[in-house]
Amino acid sequence: MKKLASVLAMAGLGLVISGCSWLPFFGGGGGAGANDMAKMMKDSAQAPYLVQVHEGMAVGQYAVTEMMGGTKQWWGCTGEKDGNKVVEMRMEMAGQGWITYAYVVDAEGNTQSAYIANYDPEAEELSEGYEIKIMEKTDAPAGEAPEAETGEETVNAAGKDWDCTWTKTEHGKSWIAKDGWFSKVIKVEGADGKVVMELKEIGEDATLGLKWPGEGGEEAGE
Repeated sequence: MKKLASVLAMAGLGLVISGCSWLPFFGGGGGAGANDMAKMMKDSAQAPYLVQVHEGMAVGQYAVTEMMGGTKQWWGCTGEKDGNKVVEMRMEMAGQGWITYAYVVDAEGNTQSAYIANYDPEAEELSEGYEIKIMEKTDAPAGEAPEAETGEETVNAAGKDWDCTWTKTEHGKSWIAKDGWFSKVIKVEGADGKVVMELKEIGEDATLGLKWPGEGGEEAGE
């Protein structure tokens, strides 16, 4: 797991991932069903103080990546709240359904408030979310950067050609799209050359995936 964390950090995903629980991200964590997962996690879950957003991010845009083992992660801009954009990160947990984190962020991606909720794409009614804490910003000491090779390459993913800059270190290789969405990461490989993460789908029809606590829910864009 430490090796995987190093590869994801190399791709610029370390901060965002650190705001979530590794346990449900990889589909583990006891026998609780998805209906109870958000309630079980609400007191321990922490949101990142900074969420990766792309220039010109618009309501409706989403991207789906697939991790090793088939676990999927969904990022989308699903609406607006209090004059800020709502960015959701939904995770598919093996045998436990989906859960969504909703981050209310300003134009630079600074988190203003955050929520967690169960998510069922087939449900007729959305689940009410729980507000969660935001991690405190800290000035972590800069570590020594590993030796790296870099280059440029066009990569096809999610039915689209992306002009990418790639970076290769002893931990693996990552491809970052110049005009990508959210984290802009198109593909990540481990040191053994096996794909750790890859972009699988993009779209522009994402809608809000939860009800705000005590408000009975809002539609995207309200």
